[in-house]
Amino acid sequence: MCKHYESNTTYMQDRKELNGFIKEVFGALRKHGVRKVTKKLRELTIDAYSDEKQKIIDFIIFKIYEAYGVTAKELKTSTKRGTVTEARQMGYLLFKKYFNISQTEIAIYFGRNGNMVVSKFFQKFKVMDRKIKRERDFLDTYDTIITHVDNFKKEMIVKYATENNYGT
Repeated sequence: MCKHYESNTTYMQDRKELNGFIKEVFGALRKHGVRKVTKKLRELTIDAYSDEKQKIIDFIIFKIYEAYGVTAKELKTSTKRGTVTEARQMGYLLFKKYFNISQTEIAIYFGRNGNMVVSKFFQKFKVMDRKIKRERDFLDTYDTIITHVDNFKKEMIVKYATENNYGT
C-alpha cells in the first residue's frame, strides 16, 4: 500500500480507475491516432479555465468581434484570409498576454494544426512598425482592446470585492 492512502481499499479503487483510464486512452490512440488524441487533451486544458477566466475569454472574443466583425466560430474554424486572419492574430496576442499559455495551446484554441502559424506571427509582431499604416492600425486596435480588457478585469475585481465585503 502507498503511504499517501489511508486504506488499502482506497488505493486499489484509485489504481483500478487509473488502469481503466489508461485503457480508454490507449483505445482512443489506436482508433484516432496520437495527434487527434493529443489535440483533444490539450483542448481540455484550455476549456478547464475558471469562471473568471472564461468571462475574460468571452470578453476578448467579443472585443475582437466588435473590432473586426468576426464571430468566435469564424476565429476557430475559418480558412479565410484578410480580416479573419487579422482577428485571429489579435486573439493569439491577447490570449498570450492574459493567460500565459503555450503557442501550441493558442493554436489549438483557434483551430490551427500546429504552433508554427502562431510562432511566425509572434515573430512578425515583434518587428511591427507604427510607421506602416496597416501595422499601426493593428497595434492601435491591440492597445484599445487591452485597455478594455484591463478595465473589465478591474471591474470584475471590484465586483468580487464588493460581493465578498472586502475593504469594508
